[in-house]
Amino acid sequence: MGNPRQHSNESASKDADSLCFGLVAWLDVLGFKSLLCSNEDKAGVWIEVLSFLKKSKAIQEQHQPSDFQLTTVGLTHDDYKVTAFADTIVTSVDLSQAGSDKQKQWHRIGLFLKRNAYLCRQMLDYGLPIRGGISIGKFFHSPLGFAGKPFVDAEALSSQLELSACVLSSDCMDYIKNLYRGRVSNLDSNFLWLEHLCETKSEPAGQDFSVLNCFAKGVIKATNDAADIHSDLTCGSLADFVATSFSAHGKAIDHESVKRKIANTTRMLETFKRQYPLFA
Repeated sequence: MGNPRQHSNESASKDADSLCFGLVAWLDVLGFKSLLCSNEDKAGVWIEVLSFLKKSKAIQEQHQPSDFQLTTVGLTHDDYKVTAFADTIVTSVDLSQAGSDKQKQWHRIGLFLKRNAYLCRQMLDYGLPIRGGISIGKFFHSPLGFAGKPFVDAEALSSQLELSACVLSSDCMDYIKNLYRGRVSNLDSNFLWLEHLCETKSEPAGQDFSVLNCFAKGVIKATNDAADIHSDLTCGSLADFVATSFSAHGKAIDHESVKRKIANTTRMLETFKRQYPLFA
């Protein structure tokens, strides 16, 4: 009969060796708590919103790996994980199976960023603006739950933002830019990420971040005609669009902190609209 403690230590060591390495995203819904605090006559809205959040995995899976990625690159559906709870969605991509092959990693990361950008855009259009962070490192993510420093780092990034955006950590961007060097013409702003001075809670009040590009409708669309993306950010007032998204489903927007996030988000979109030709 073996020593239970020894068996436990061996299992823990084995589990540590089998940790995933890759990118994780932490997405929080802005205004969710105020929505849940609404009067009981909003129960129908609660069910509608919670049902939408439950579909987050299916929304991401509108973007499936290509036949080339599956057969030649070796990318699998199990490389990607999604967990939704309360007002938070966490997602991850495991790069371990790609080894040191930059092309294989590039394919996995590209789909991961596109999937998260699509989800963020769908939530913004639905009236559930998010703020999020994407980090990199070793982690555990399964149907049981998730753990690992990248999730802590991604949540910390998300919580300091004073606008609706999903930003990537500096370590994550260093890693991605190394992979994408030579694959995209501009490593600062392209169809996957855009640089922006984002307002934050911590000092300094504004920090330069790489923002996940949710605004290139022609790139993140899941249908050939982009009919799945209902908003057109090139038409009408961006201020009205942002205010409508923040106030949808009866959310209150009269608090100064909410007004500040609306103003900062509008300013970011207006900047991207001026500078980025694929903004839509």
